[in-house]
Amino acid sequence: MKNNYKLMIGCWLASASTVLIAQPETGQDTLMVQRAGNQVILQSPAFFFQLDISDGLHAAQWENRLSHRILQLGHGPEVEFDLGLPGQPVTTPRFKVTKAPGEGSTPGGEACFELVSENLKVTVDVCYRWDDKQPVLHKYVTIRNDSATTWNRLLDVRLGTYVTDAKEYHDADWPVRVTKSPWMNSEWDMWTTDPAGHERGYPAYPENQFFVSLAHPSGFALLERQQLQLLQPPGVILEPTKSFTCMEAVYGVAPADGARAAFCEYLRSRMRRVLRGHARPYAILDT
Repeated sequence: MKNNYKLMIGCWLASASTVLIAQPETGQDTLMVQRAGNQVILQSPAFFFQLDISDGLHAAQWENRLSHRILQLGHGPEVEFDLGLPGQPVTTPRFKVTKAPGEGSTPGGEACFELVSENLKVTVDVCYRWDDKQPVLHKYVTIRNDSATTWNRLLDVRLGTYVTDAKEYHDADWPVRVTKSPWMNSEWDMWTTDPAGHERGYPAYPENQFFVSLAHPSGFALLERQQLQLLQPPGVILEPTKSFTCMEAVYGVAPADGARAAFCEYLRSRMRRVLRGHARPYAILDT
């Protein structure tokens, strides 16, 4: 049976990127990196994340094993960026993968890739990490200027651009009522538009069973109908041999209609007050 499972994995990896992911047998629910040819899958008990390295680093599909939903990612690039000044022509490097996990199955929750530009001297390191405690995939990206010229500027970094098959979802907690403070001219009420998937610092909730975000309040997780994009606009000057570390990208799965609750639980697990056992009300006495 174990050999049959390996054969199933090899068959779908060797075929087109849109085939359904083979289900492992009982007992195979472990952290693992599977590679056959140009297809790589990152496996956990909660998800499969399939990558294609045949022409750069692209995402093919993402399976939520908690809701049994496979989200197509449209062979979207995992990292792109623009060099130049706002309002002027920019250069967008193209990449090929020069380092990747080896063929076959590798136990563990880490997969790292090295990308080299075909038209500029630049190296990009992309590392994915995950564990069996949380249904979350973390992506870390570092961009290094290998040229002899200062970049003016590293303008926009896209840490994933996907055309999905997700059905439109509107976060039920929005719009919300916002009251303007009395010291700001006057007090008045307003209803905001839906910030989830649109505004800076908020996550996106595709179908309310996936959540995607950048782990920084100034990052964008943009969800417009079926297009999902993780955007960081650093706008920095990068000198030769220097590196720029991008925001951490977070990909999470949840049971059906549970993405927002799962994202909040994930945030609480990283809060200092929770980690130190201080998640309780505080009283401040002023005398």
